Amino acid sequence: MGNLFKAWLNPTVEVLSSTSVLTKVGAATVSFIFASVLKALTPSVIGTVVLLVLIDTITGLVVAVKKKKVSSKKWYKSLIKLSNYCALIIVGGLAGDISLLSWLSSTFLLLIVITELISILENISIIQPDLIPENIIRVLHLLKD
Repeated sequence: MGNLFKAWLNPTVEVLSSTSVLTKVGAATVSFIFASVLKALTPSVIGTVVLLVLIDTITGLVVAVKKKKVSSKKWYKSLIKLSNYCALIIVGGLAGDISLLSWLSSTFLLLIVITELISILENISIIQPDLIPENIIRVLHLLKD
């Protein structure tokens, strides 16, 4: 077992010692970014966002089928939305390391959750209008406009 470890360690040490300073700084930067982002992404946060996006996507698909307006452009917009969410979560995670911007991560996550909840309620109001009270539907129309 010891020889196997040495056989792995020797080439690794050689690579690290011959690696440029720029590469080492880049690796440290990437490590910092991932550590910051992963600190903000607890399993409950990831689960909540993924669940809301899935529910929104499914209810949106049901609405599109009901209106007979299923198109690939809507799927593309969903991918753009997911990319934007990922960017917000990454920026929020990085900003969380700066004491003056520590509020940014939770604000971005709150905005994502609120946006998804509004979209789900809008979709449900189209699929089954009787489930959502009229006052809420009016507020949703105000928010949409």
